[in-house]
Amino acid sequence: MTCLMMTSFLSSQNLSSNKDCIVPCSTLRQALIVKSSYDLCSNQLKVVRDSVFLMSQIIGHMDTLIINKDTTIKHLETNVKVWHEIANENGARAEYYHDQASKQKKQKIFSIIIGSVTTLLSIMFF
Repeated sequence: MTCLMMTSFLSSQNLSSNKDCIVPCSTLRQALIVKSSYDLCSNQLKVVRDSVFLMSQIIGHMDTLIINKDTTIKHLETNVKVWHEIANENGARAEYYHDQASKQKKQKIFSIIIGSVTTLLSIMFF
């Protein structure tokens, strides 16, 4: 009987064709779980690679923007310095004109006084 059981067990393991394979259900289930897990990880890896590529492009564009903004800031700072220089020159010019106007007013008043005194003296002595 033991021989028959062994023979029976061995004959049940014979392949019906070259493509057929007999595997226990639990092993097949575990293999399917591993394969689906592998497929999921593979898809996630593709998504991560695409994300990394896109993020590196975004970072490159942001670097370009930062460089452009730095250049703009430098130009604006230069413009501000020039405007301050112009304002200082105009302030100095305004001060000079104010001083000249004050001097001319003093000279005018002095001339009027001298003219008046001269006229009075000439009237008194002649």
